[in-house]
Amino acid sequence: MDIGNARYLTISLKNGADRPTAGDVIRRTALLPHALFAGLLCATAVFAATGEPAVRNAIQVTAVLAMAVQAGRCRKGTRVGWGLLAISNVTWAIGDFDPFKLNAFYLASYVFAHAGLVMLVAAQARVRWRTALALDGVIAGLAAATVLTSFVSTALEGNGVRVPATALAGDATLVTTIVFAFVLSGWRPARAWWVIAAGEVILVTLDLTTVSVVVPTRAMLVAWVVAFLVTSYAVFHPSTARVRPGHGIASAGVPVVGGAIAVVLLMHAALTGGRPLTVWLAGGALVAGLIRGTLLIADNHKLLRQNQLDATTDKLTGLPNRRALERDLDRAFATRAAHTLAFFDLDGFKEYNDAFGHGAGDALLQRLAPALGGYRLGGDEFCLLLPGSLAEDAPAIRRAVEALSERGDGFSITASFGLVVLPDEAADAADALKRADERMYARKRRRRGGQAGQARDVLIQVLAERGSRDDEVPQLAADVARRLGLTGEEIDVLVRAAELRDVGMIAVPYGADALAKLHPVIGERILAAAESMRPVARIVRAAHERYDGTGFPDGLKGEQIPLAARIIGACAGADDPLLSEAVCASRAARAPGRSASSLAGSARTQ
Repeated sequence: MDIGNARYLTISLKNGADRPTAGDVIRRTALLPHALFAGLLCATAVFAATGEPAVRNAIQVTAVLAMAVQAGRCRKGTRVGWGLLAISNVTWAIGDFDPFKLNAFYLASYVFAHAGLVMLVAAQARVRWRTALALDGVIAGLAAATVLTSFVSTALEGNGVRVPATALAGDATLVTTIVFAFVLSGWRPARAWWVIAAGEVILVTLDLTTVSVVVPTRAMLVAWVVAFLVTSYAVFHPSTARVRPGHGIASAGVPVVGGAIAVVLLMHAALTGGRPLTVWLAGGALVAGLIRGTLLIADNHKLLRQNQLDATTDKLTGLPNRRALERDLDRAFATRAAHTLAFFDLDGFKEYNDAFGHGAGDALLQRLAPALGGYRLGGDEFCLLLPGSLAEDAPAIRRAVEALSERGDGFSITASFGLVVLPDEAADAADALKRADERMYARKRRRRGGQAGQARDVLIQVLAERGSRDDEVPQLAADVARRLGLTGEEIDVLVRAAELRDVGMIAVPYGADALAKLHPVIGERILAAAESMRPVARIVRAAHERYDGTGFPDGLKGEQIPLAARIIGACAGADDPLLSEAVCASRAARAPGRSASSLAGSARTQ
């Protein structure tokens, strides 16, 4: 690159660097209002030096015009509030043109200011909550005005240029609303509220110092101009902070306190001959408090209903959940009328989840649920509570099974079910659910087909031919599991493991005692070859472990042994201190003619 090109490139880069970007233009434009108000403060210094009313009027007119323009540009939620505050400053400025003749405009500014502040607070909350906030602001303002008109003797007459006591009443309403906004924001309000609060501090200070002043000094007039500029300047700052709706005691604080103040002052006015204005203000506060209390009760009632609905609704499908079903079951038992509880479980849903993912599984449940209706208990379990005593082939049951079925490329979803007729077949809601769950899994076992089901039947038959089959242990284990509160699926796996606990013996030659203790490992390998039998395989491996660690093949002890394996061992005669009582109770129920102690003794000798 030659020197000429290098010089040209340097000049081009310098010119590009000096050219303002769109962001620079936006930032500089955003600074204009701040520069404007800085200039107005400088003009206020001129007014302080000259005392010329025309300078003061020009400052206030410029500030209020800037405020009105910015209020029109605010977002919809805050536009009304800032518009009312702009009107408040307009009436304030009009009152300042001739404080003696136009003082009513100055006093009217408090009304617009209070309404604007309340609207700004309400704009930060939900629509329903806005009404409550507006009423709280009205209550606070009326209560404050009632206090001041009760105890300040110059409330209406006044002896100063601003009718000071009335101005103090207006200040009280504004301060109350500002403090209310600070409290609602957790004492972390938006920047505009700090600016408004600063302006109000100046105003309150001035009004307190001019109670007995007929003609204000120039310093007071300058301070009023500064307060005017500060309140006008607030519109150029963010005004929306997060306001969280309150409930209970917190949300009732303003109407309760405001109502209490109104009642006390009404009593005071009745005993001392108070002014009619005080009575009207206190009565207005009470009416607003009653309306606010009505809204509070309605909101709390709505919240309670929503909480109850959430507590009884399944979030995924929108169906009623287990809690809702238990409630409806209790009602059905109370009526003593015949009802049928149908318990459904999806077949093939686990494989669908494994193949397509849990998101697809959730979407499947959302598709099936509306057609079924009823209740979702969790996972892929659903229930129906139908009037009357229904059989398995009832049309309503067939329609429910069809509603829970879906077939597609590479998957097939069907449903197994169990029925319980109320109140004849169950004592209460928990018993009905448990029995329906067990019958559903029993039906699921009967429906298991294909090579896995045939292989299981073959293995059980081989065990029977070898004399290793014990029909009592599976049924006894199921009884114990029910006493311990196991689910239907857990009982299903437990029963199959109890039936096949010695399946490994088919690979052990007769007389090969050294290999006999390895048969649980062999049984696990045989069963694990079928994916559907893998949960059973793990229990079979541990079915001959003992609580004291003397079992085989792994020498597990105590809580290291799966609960299902411990139940099988205890039902087969092993000593398990935590399960012996349940096993003896189940044996006694199955053999009512024998005592529990004799059954316990015979169990230990097996």
